[in-house]
Amino acid sequence: MARLQPTVELIARFDGRPVATLASYGARLREAGLLPETQRGAGASHLDPEHAAALLIATLGTDSPSEGPEAVRVYRSLAARPTPGRASAPAMLAALAALPFGEAVATMIENGEIVGRELPEGGSLILAFKRPVPTAELHLRLGSETNLVGLWTPDMKKMIRGFYKAETTRDQDRVLVSSVTDKTLFALSECITADLTGEL
Repeated sequence: MARLQPTVELIARFDGRPVATLASYGARLREAGLLPETQRGAGASHLDPEHAAALLIATLGTDSPSEGPEAVRVYRSLAARPTPGRASAPAMLAALAALPFGEAVATMIENGEIVGRELPEGGSLILAFKRPVPTAELHLRLGSETNLVGLWTPDMKKMIRGFYKAETTRDQDRVLVSSVTDKTLFALSECITADLTGEL
């Protein structure tokens, strides 16, 4: 497992935004109870795959750290939908694509080594977050072909109960997309699942 600061620094290395900005997401998630309370130094709390997934979802699901907890709440709730590419996907990816989105991201981080081993030679992954209508997609890219393996959209039962804000369910033509590849996902997996060492 890893502590929060090294995890934030790792995401920033791939993300491009300043470490201080991404650290603000972590602080807001901790205030909301989505990350463990922490101390500095040797007493710092460790993150598990679910915590790492929350941090990744927050940083990709909104541009505002203050909206991070709401982004986690919403994207975690997204329900899996069938896709033509799921049946032909590697077994682990197919299993991930059937889980609720929050669980899928956490499981991918926890099992990054297995996912990586199962990827076809030359294959890569793209995990995309769309808004304002919250949607997530997992693509498997092989050469010039990109197959949609996973698709997650708002849970209709939750939508009927008013779980989602009105602005997230309104049909809009403008779509914002944030995505990462397996470079981020596998590095995060290695960071979170590694044995504790001095640098963590």
